[in-house]
Amino acid sequence: MTYLIRFFGAALVAVLLFPGSASAMTFNCNDAYTADELTICERQNLRDLDDEMGDLYDDALGEAHSQLKYMLEEMQAAWVRARNHCGSTRRCIRRHYRARIRELEGFLERTAVAEPEAPPPAPPGCTFYEHNDYGGASAQLNANEQVSFWGTSWDNKVSSVRVGGGCRLTGYTRALYNGRDETYSSDTPSVGDMNDRISSAQCVCQ
Repeated sequence: MTYLIRFFGAALVAVLLFPGSASAMTFNCNDAYTADELTICERQNLRDLDDEMGDLYDDALGEAHSQLKYMLEEMQAAWVRARNHCGSTRRCIRRHYRARIRELEGFLERTAVAEPEAPPPAPPGCTFYEHNDYGGASAQLNANEQVSFWGTSWDNKVSSVRVGGGCRLTGYTRALYNGRDETYSSDTPSVGDMNDRISSAQCVCQ
């Protein structure tokens, strides 16, 4: 009987003291009924931990793809069940929150996508690369030079180009500047449907 009085008395305190807490926490203190939830609602420092953990969990869900999101939801549910076992022991509740916060921070650090670095300024003239995004081997044409790749290792190997200021590069699908042509006046990380089709080129600069 004493336990029931204390239990429902704590619930009443939660309703009276925290009527607006639902928007900031992962559960509504007005609906709290487990011993751990009632204890959290009674203590500001525990409510703050719940709020911090909830924000991190929402961020993690926003970063996760569908299958990983399902795993996160399952892990969160398992964590709540483990926290329930703390009952009203504040030290235990704090330990569970801090451990979960570390887990979620680690997840967000691992899944964070670094901002791609801008490539260095294009060298003078025109530069060819064997892979997209200026990767792999490269070869350079000076200003107002031209080249026919036929019979060389660069024939049909160009995938991206960089074009210096005041220059334009025209690539041709056949040797000696014949066939279909495409002109590039700026850095191009992928030459699109000219990929691996350029057999000659001209670099014209002002």
